[in-house]
Order: sequence, then C-alpha cells, then structure tokens
Amino acid sequence: MRIFRLGCVAGALLLASPPALAAEETWRAVPLPFLWRDSGLRAVAATGPGDVWVAGYQGYKVLPHPVNVVSHGSPVVRRWDGAAWREYPLNGWGGPGWAPRLAAGPSGVWLSTGWWDGQRDYLARFDGTAFRPVAPPPGREPEVLDAGPAGVWLKNGRPGAVHGEWALYRRAGDAWAEVPVPGQVESIAEIRARTATEVWAVGRRRGGWTDNYAVLRWDGSSWHEVPVPDAPGRPPGWGLEHVAPVSAGEVWVSGNGEIGHWRDGAWTFSAPPMPQPDVGDVAVDAAGTPWVVALAPDGARRALYRRAGDAWREAPLPPGTSPDAVTAVPGSAAMWAVGARPDPAGHGRPNSATAVTTD
Repeated sequence: MRIFRLGCVAGALLLASPPALAAEETWRAVPLPFLWRDSGLRAVAATGPGDVWVAGYQGYKVLPHPVNVVSHGSPVVRRWDGAAWREYPLNGWGGPGWAPRLAAGPSGVWLSTGWWDGQRDYLARFDGTAFRPVAPPPGREPEVLDAGPAGVWLKNGRPGAVHGEWALYRRAGDAWAEVPVPGQVESIAEIRARTATEVWAVGRRRGGWTDNYAVLRWDGSSWHEVPVPDAPGRPPGWGLEHVAPVSAGEVWVSGNGEIGHWRDGAWTFSAPPMPQPDVGDVAVDAAGTPWVVALAPDGARRALYRRAGDAWREAPLPPGTSPDAVTAVPGSAAMWAVGARPDPAGHGRPNSATAVTTD
C-alpha cells in the first residue's frame, strides 16, 4: 500500500452513468476495538474468512505552528478471526511509529515498517502467538512486499546507500537470497503472486519521464519485463504502484493517475473514476472483477469503485468511510476495505479508523 495523493489531472474524464451491476453488493461496517483518537488503518490482508489482518496507527498528532511537530503515535495490528478482533504482541517493537506494510498468505503473516519518516526498522513474522522479529538482509528500511504462494518477497535498502538504492530478496529457508531485477527498473512498489511460478511486480523504470511504467513477471526462476508502451498525453510522474493479477493472461495495475489492464498480451489504459494524479489500491474479487480506491465525487474523501462493463461504479459504503486499502478474502466471495473517517472538523486529517466488508 502507498500514500494516496489527491488532486487533478488535466484531460481525465469522469465516467458517468455506468451500467447497472447484476447484483448490488452490501457493505457493512465492522466495529473495531477501542483505539486512541486520530487513528487509521492503511493495510489489509487475508488468508481466509477467519484470518483477516489490518494494520495502521493510533494517536497520530500534528502540533500546530509556530513549528509543526509530528507524533506518529503507536502501531495498530489486529486480526479478525471471523467473530472477534484479536491483538498480539509486537515483540521487539520500541518507541512511537506505525507499520504500513502487511503481507499475509501461504508464506505466513509478515509486518514491516519500510521507509516511513525515519522510523526505526522493524521486520517480524507471526508465529501463532506473537509477532517475532526476523533479521532482514544487510541494509535498512525493509519492506515486505508479498507472502503468497511464491514465498516471501522483501525490498531492502543497500548497506551504506542513500535512500533509493535497494535490492530485492526472496526468503529461502531461514535466509534471504537476493534476486536480480532488470537493470532499467528504478523501484518496485508492489508484488503479488498468483501461483508459485507466476508473480507480478510494478514500479518505475529509469530514465523515462512519461514512459516510466515498470511491470515485471516472475516465471519461477527469474524476472522479465512486460513492456508497457508510452502513450501520448500520459502525465509524467511516479510510475505504477499497485498490481492485481487475475489469470495467466490478465492483470490490472494502477498508479500515476491511470488504471491499466493487460489481457492476452495487450495493454489498455484509462483514467480513474475521478480526476486525480494517482489512484489507490487495486484488488480482484473471486469472480475476477477489479476494485480500485480513488477519489470520491465530493472530493473530500476516497471511495471504492468496481468495474461494471466499461466503466467504474462507486460501491455503496457506509457513511463516513474513506478507504485506503482493499483486498479479497481467499476461499470466499467477501471483500474488505480499511481506512480512516475524515476529521469532522475538517483540516484534512483522519479522525478514526474504519473497516468495512461484504461478508
């Protein structure tokens, strides 16, 4: 999951009057346990209906002028077991901060900080009773990117390097093995494994300004770049940030104010549901339908959209919901989305964490 940036993109179009869905999803709020004020959830991952994980923060404060001082509060990590929320110790955690990286799947449940406002490095795996620290490769700022059927993938800053110089690793037994990526790839933002021998990654290529989209595919032994053609009028920017594979011949990506669809070897890119310089998380449900987080029509919050024919339809979320992340729940048709309710007094800051589901 990445930070959601609000704004406008020239030339992006609002897709109006989408076709009706065959069946309207019913989203309901999931009551959360007590959290301190100024809380929010930034990540959600699941291995099954009784194993849904959320991560975020509580007690986040910005002290106003004359000098802004930020208190990052404390981390929030909870597990929904199908009936109630469970909290587990974060062994080895010390001081303020929060964990924006969460991965759950056949390779376990992992938590990391990555690069986030100079927080201390933290990488841990859930052992059934607590999160226990795992030594990352040499370097700093570990970001766990996936824990799916192809193993655990981790991005880590190289030893002694300035921010931005990194290497990609895969868990091999109790050690980390560095995995080469094509040399023109400048960064990787997200990885998602569909099978043990099919893994997708997105990020940014070097050198380009408008032709900077990096899409990679792992075949079980090495990474190969999937070319993305440059497009006239494409806004320059950050590259791609999210990926959701559907099948061996189909994948959805998002970032930089665009949503991309690769099918049978061909790319189609379109504007998001609302004009903005970036779009948020993307996920695919059990039926193969994509969902994306994007700016809401009122411009004051984020919304969740589902693909309906050739357009995007806003999901009827409970009032006050502003999602940051969305995921499908394996073994079911359910979806989860998490975020933070906007501050009722304004100021553009979150007020309290929210979680919603179709389960």
